[in-house]
Amino acid sequence: MTEHFKHRCVQDLAWVIRSPPMISGFIAGTNWWGAEKFEQEYQTYRPQLQQLDENPAELEAALEKLKSHRLGHYFETLMAFWLQTTPGYELLLNQFPLRNQHTTLGEIDYLVRDLNTGKIIHIEVAVKFYLGKDGLNHMANWHGPGLKDRLDKKFDHLCSHQTQLSRKYPGLVPYDVDEYACIIKGRLFYPPDIKAETTFTHPNHLHGHWHNYSDNSAEHGINYSQLKKKDWLAPLEDMNKHQTKPLVTMPPEPACCVRHTEGKEQSRVFILPENFWANVQIHDLAAVPIQS
Repeated sequence: MTEHFKHRCVQDLAWVIRSPPMISGFIAGTNWWGAEKFEQEYQTYRPQLQQLDENPAELEAALEKLKSHRLGHYFETLMAFWLQTTPGYELLLNQFPLRNQHTTLGEIDYLVRDLNTGKIIHIEVAVKFYLGKDGLNHMANWHGPGLKDRLDKKFDHLCSHQTQLSRKYPGLVPYDVDEYACIIKGRLFYPPDIKAETTFTHPNHLHGHWHNYSDNSAEHGINYSQLKKKDWLAPLEDMNKHQTKPLVTMPPEPACCVRHTEGKEQSRVFILPENFWANVQIHDLAAVPIQS
């Protein structure tokens, strides 16, 4: 059950910690943390969240240093704040670049010391939102709303590159790494009336559905309000407190919306322009590089 906090940044921080992952398991020598792990971490950190909700100045100061409005950077900053302030870990490295002379070989998201075991853990993270249509058990059929990302490419990038950096270049890392972890959170958006279930996802992964704008329910904006990207993470407790607008005309790009009744969020929905899936096919034919 979602616990509600007064301040949006605290609510998002709680979501970053507690929300279930998109994928979990032991994959390619890396532990992809599961929902049980995150629930345990959340309960440990809950007193700090309650304190922050009374006075969020420390968290707000960390977020004010952000030089980018990208959702991924916001997510990474919240993750770093948690790792830096939770009693269970010591944050050793944050967004640490690996350089060989003048060449940047990659960047380690976080290196932490587990204060219970003393082990050094290399952690890579991502927050992603994908839409699927056909063949939903295949990662290649899940696409980002901006058409510059695909789940199979992101998964491969995390497995074969990001989580391997400290193994491939141990001499460039100032600590001996004992364990490797990966965290991918976000939502998968399924076709209308399709059960939210695939063979590769965590059983409790967050999900929603997509609809074409021509659907009657979407066309008239009934119970749909478009979200700003900064509100894509945690659920909205009270719609009246947030700057959303009814979806009465179709924007040129896919619109992430909240479906609500009586001011309460019910579900997340992507409303798509009619040409979205045709554009997906076009982009699949062009080898678009993955976006981190």
